[in-house]
Amino acid sequence: AEIAGDIETADEMRSQAIAHYARSEEYAFKALAKSEKTFKQPRTVETAEFEKALQKLKKKQVEPLFWAAYAMGRGISLQKDDPMQVIDLARVELMMRRVLELDETFYFGSAHLFYAVYYGDRSPAIGGDPEKAKEHIDYVDKLNNGKFLMSKFYLARYYAYPKQDVKLYKQALQEVI
Repeated sequence: AEIAGDIETADEMRSQAIAHYARSEEYAFKALAKSEKTFKQPRTVETAEFEKALQKLKKKQVEPLFWAAYAMGRGISLQKDDPMQVIDLARVELMMRRVLELDETFYFGSAHLFYAVYYGDRSPAIGGDPEKAKEHIDYVDKLNNGKFLMSKFYLARYYAYPKQDVKLYKQALQEVI
């Protein structure tokens, strides 16, 4: 809708997506709160307390932890112009780091794809690092024997594009096709 110039429809779709991600985030944190009360108010608790709560989580809680982080992160990405949302990106990063510590293979290694975006979608001046992004993408590729197509797309979007490597960009997308 945005590309077609239909800003009204694009805004409505974005609002709906934000609401769905918020609902998903709420469900995932509700599951985490069953074992750790800190997750009842995850966005308002002090960062140090939040980190302590994350360290208490066990491997069996990776699923709701990953989906809470994913939903929060996607919601933030749709509201990049709202500083009150973007400030919570640090919490998402802490959660994904804990997912990697507990089970870096969960959901095809998708926490590594979070880091591909985290490092590949930012300028080096603000912490971006295409080489770190590629390391995470390569890990997902290795983990899935090159059969998880999202890693190919992420290679094109978050490594080849920032590096302006046209050949790799086309090759990675061709593999998806």
